[in-house]
Amino acid sequence: MQALKMVDGDQGFTNAEMSVILDRTRSNRLRNAAALALADRHATGLAEHLTALLASPKMAKASGTLLFALDQIDGMLPAPAFLNLIENGSYEARAEALAFLADERVIESNPDDGEDLVAKLSAVARSDDADAAEAAEEALGHWQARASTFKP
Repeated sequence: MQALKMVDGDQGFTNAEMSVILDRTRSNRLRNAAALALADRHATGLAEHLTALLASPKMAKASGTLLFALDQIDGMLPAPAFLNLIENGSYEARAEALAFLADERVIESNPDDGEDLVAKLSAVARSDDADAAEAAEEALGHWQARASTFKP
């Protein structure tokens, strides 16, 4: 709560200032507070901002609150960010990413995303990380079932 007060308490930070904090801070608590404050304000461009952060491997382990903020604004999760979370995220981040997939809120940015995602998920499913492999298997099942409904 103190981090949130630091971001948006009596200071009255603007959305632009909080976006800078979101990008530049090394503190996960402060980043999360900024993301939540921006989500509460339904800040313009927040979905794109959050998905760019979620695509970064260094953010994958600390992405739960960023995913929560994206969910709060009904944002979509691009396939590359989804894959990053399945491959590199915490157990909770993987579960949230799979929830986005189950809700059909994982999107392809370009025509090759679907095929790339299946190939990369298949590789993760064979990895030594049991949690990542299990999440990848579940994701493959969802993705392939979804893809089969779009074919004639």
